[in-house]
Amino acid sequence: MNDYAWIRELKVGDKVIVSRGGYNTSCYIDVVDRITPKGFIGVGGFLFRETGRLRGEGKRWITQATEEALEKIKQEKELGKCIDIMNDIVKNRRKLTYEQAVEISRIFESEVK
Repeated sequence: MNDYAWIRELKVGDKVIVSRGGYNTSCYIDVVDRITPKGFIGVGGFLFRETGRLRGEGKRWITQATEEALEKIKQEKELGKCIDIMNDIVKNRRKLTYEQAVEISRIFESEVK
C-alpha cells in the first residue's frame, strides 16, 4: 500500500520530482505552484492527483523530493552532461588539446582498473 501523506502536506513552493515517459523515463525537479480547492497539485502547468499521478491522460507523476532523490537527479544530470560532451567530441571531431586528451585518458583508465 502506498503512503501519500507527503502529498497531502505539500505547500506552494515545495520541491517535487516530476517523472515523465514510459519506455524511456526521465525526471526533473520542479516546484509546486498551486494547490486547487479540490486538492489537485499544480506543478509546471500540470495538475496531479493526491496519488501523484497526472490528472487526465499522460505519463507524468510526482514523487517526494527527498535529499537522496535530489542527489541522484543531480548526479544523473552531471553524467548526462559528460556523455553529451563525449558524443560531441566523437561526432563533430571537436578539438581537444593534447593535455585534455591525456587527462581524459587518465580518468578513464583509473576507473576501469
